[in-house]
Amino acid sequence: MQRETATAMQHLYSVDHKAIPHGLDEQIINIAAPLTDNLGLQIVEVNHSYQNSSLHIYCVIYSPQGVGSDRCSQLHRALLPRLNVHLAEPNIILQISSPGINRRLKSLREFSLFCGQRLKVLLPGKSEWVSMSLEQVEGDQIYFSQGSQRHQFSYNAIAKARLDGEYRHEH
Repeated sequence: MQRETATAMQHLYSVDHKAIPHGLDEQIINIAAPLTDNLGLQIVEVNHSYQNSSLHIYCVIYSPQGVGSDRCSQLHRALLPRLNVHLAEPNIILQISSPGINRRLKSLREFSLFCGQRLKVLLPGKSEWVSMSLEQVEGDQIYFSQGSQRHQFSYNAIAKARLDGEYRHEH
């Protein structure tokens, strides 16, 4: 197998047509899936690269209950030995992280993962980000609420979207 350089293409885990897992990323997902399922986590993204004769694997995980450093460490401790056994790579460097409070959503699949969360959305031709609650995803239609108003957009009509890390729930 020819090694990719550090600048080689990285592959993303998602199920829309922009980035479908294949090859090594798909293997990593399949190895991780029983562990993430058992821990109540979902894989948001997986990518990899080869640098200095090491395989660097980067995984982003999510849970509606939140993902802190303890959950990342727990998955890291369980996943790294499995990757060492299942992948024919002598040196694996694994990084696990949460999506972060301002993550840019990269696929339709990510919209469905973050239902119930507050997002900042930028629509084509607009210059202002709008803060809305992501209600549901049906096919390529995404439903938001903003106060008492409900909005529906096709996935392709959304220029950019990211988690709204500035929003605070009021109880």
